[in-house]
Amino acid sequence: MRRRQFCERLVALYDVEDGKRGAFEYMEWTLDKLDSKAASLLQFNALVSGVFLILWQGLHASGQGEVAVFVAGLAILGVSTLLGLSIVWVHWVNARDLEDIATYLLRITQVRDVRTTRYRAAWIMSVLGFFLFMVALGLGFADLTKGQVS
Repeated sequence: MRRRQFCERLVALYDVEDGKRGAFEYMEWTLDKLDSKAASLLQFNALVSGVFLILWQGLHASGQGEVAVFVAGLAILGVSTLLGLSIVWVHWVNARDLEDIATYLLRITQVRDVRTTRYRAAWIMSVLGFFLFMVALGLGFADLTKGQVS
């Protein structure tokens, strides 16, 4: 019911003739913003994964580091990436969607809400994965320097 009220209020914000068209354009704009944010998060995840895999290879080659923490970070970043990919899934409007704009607005609002929730979860997982990578590297460097000091 809350989504339906949102859609009705959104249509009411625009003038009567173009209300549904304006509301439709607004919803498409919000989905476009979500896609842009998800694409940036995917780029961040790729960059972090690449850098840490290269750094980890150097630590792991000398038998250093905490494998479990690193693998956990990589797994969490992988889940974040999968969530990000589900956000940028393409949906094209078809003629059937435009026959009943009010129903379509309700459906697209549901899509937006689900994608927003997924984006937030992906963002939190990305930060957590990055943190775990930093912990794993810190432990690996501490092990590496401990061996050099002795």
